[in-house]
Amino acid sequence: MNKRHVWIVKVMAVVLIAALAVLAGPSDARAGKFSAEKSLDKFGRGLSNTAFGWMEIPNQVEKTWVDKGAGPAWTLGVVEGLGWGVARTAIGVYEVFSAPFSGKENYEPILTDPVSFLTPPAEKDIARDI
Repeated sequence: MNKRHVWIVKVMAVVLIAALAVLAGPSDARAGKFSAEKSLDKFGRGLSNTAFGWMEIPNQVEKTWVDKGAGPAWTLGVVEGLGWGVARTAIGVYEVFSAPFSGKENYEPILTDPVSFLTPPAEKDIARDI
């Protein structure tokens, strides 16, 4: 290797070490997850919400059916599902594009409940009984 190649390798090593130091800052290391991992979690949440936001329609129909009956389920449930579906999809798009940045409370989700079909049935029943 000539001197130029050695210099380039040294510069790349310093840049890589600096990037790792920034990604693994001390506050994130104490929290248990590194920034890169939290960013990937946020990106995955965003993809899920974007792709499956429409699942709020049958989810809200089911919730309204259980709480209020069949008639309101096919009217109010569909309208609520459309509203929540648009909101979940828009939040998903936001989370996908803002994944590299910490944003709200260090990568915390905007919507705390997961997409309906990703929640096991036992957890859904417990949530309804509360």
